[in-house]
Amino acid sequence: MAFEYIPGKTLFHRLDPRTKFLYWAVVITLAVSLGTDPIFTFALFLSVLVVIRMSKIPLGKVGEFLKGIAPVAGMYALFNMLFPPTATQFSKPYVFFYVIPNLLPITLEGIIWTFGAVLRFLIILLVVRTILMITPIRDLIIALIKLKLPPEFGMALSIGFAYVPVLIDENTKIKEAQQARGWKFEYRNPAKRFNALLRQMFIPAIFNSIRRTGDIAIAIESRGFSHNVAGRTYMRQLKYTKEDYAMTIALIAIFIGGIAVGPWGLKWAYYLNSVEAIKRFLQPHV
Repeated sequence: MAFEYIPGKTLFHRLDPRTKFLYWAVVITLAVSLGTDPIFTFALFLSVLVVIRMSKIPLGKVGEFLKGIAPVAGMYALFNMLFPPTATQFSKPYVFFYVIPNLLPITLEGIIWTFGAVLRFLIILLVVRTILMITPIRDLIIALIKLKLPPEFGMALSIGFAYVPVLIDENTKIKEAQQARGWKFEYRNPAKRFNALLRQMFIPAIFNSIRRTGDIAIAIESRGFSHNVAGRTYMRQLKYTKEDYAMTIALIAIFIGGIAVGPWGLKWAYYLNSVEAIKRFLQPHV
């Protein structure tokens, strides 16, 4: 489930959601700013896994998530390897072989770039998944409102997040009901498969969603949500603790250090550095 919360009493569970937002922002920024350097990007990826381990998130949950995005990651890796976006920066590329004679070379530079790009892709998705697994959606919405998000937008987000598992459950029920009536959708032809899913599964799910949307709107209005929205109070009160302040200082220090070693600073985190090191190792064997 995309927004499954796993209760716990670990340090990262206890942190204020705003601190978790800062952690998310720092990791995402570093993943982008460090480029596709395989060494530093892999270290950042390991740090996310350490947070997952310290949060006592079942590894099976992480494995299921990675398995689900594996096809997308594979296509992303293949595209980057065949068409690296920085190919113009390659001077005298180390070519292993050509997919087509004299076309689509598989180079050392392209492989190093692809490895870092895939790691960056996994980091961005995995850190979002981690935050959602250690923070209730309720607390995330309240934190966003504390950060000056309009309450109406916060309500819309909370309903949207809460509706995802309901939508998944409804789609499962529709699918099982249709299969009990002899419905088939596992065609080899993608067009036939999509047509079967659209007519017998997606359209009923859309009609159910529209009907449920009307019920939710009536329930919200009957409880007076639109009255004095700006003055709303919340049963759950967020409060910074010493742990939050310590984590904030640590995250700021990590952020500054990451920017310092990145392409905008000392340029230690640069994928061509790794390329040159591997070339020096391979060159005597050419």
